[in-house]
Amino acid sequence: MHRPIDKSVKLDEILSVQTGHVLRNDRTVLHERRLYQVTDKTRARQVVVFEYLNGRLAIKYGKQPLAFKPIDQRPQPEVKVAVVKKVKRLPRYVPPRGSYWRNGFKLKGSLRNF
Repeated sequence: MHRPIDKSVKLDEILSVQTGHVLRNDRTVLHERRLYQVTDKTRARQVVVFEYLNGRLAIKYGKQPLAFKPIDQRPQPEVKVAVVKKVKRLPRYVPPRGSYWRNGFKLKGSLRNF
């Protein structure tokens, strides 16, 4: 009475609970108050967590499964110590005494002649 299921259909993935999550910059996923660290290098921003009927979990990006491990707390970022470089200041330029920069501009036809 029923047709057999095609071999390309993965029934366990269809019957699983699938939840979309954001993959954080430290490659962690928060799913049901538990943290999972993705150990594969990926550029994925959005991943899907599959919860199968037998209790198994899988994290996938598209059709690609990603390796992961459960962790207790988020990894702490490395604290970088900022090195302060001293900036050498150049001496202030002072024009010589007879320079027109000290006396001001005296243009012909100007209303301001000092």
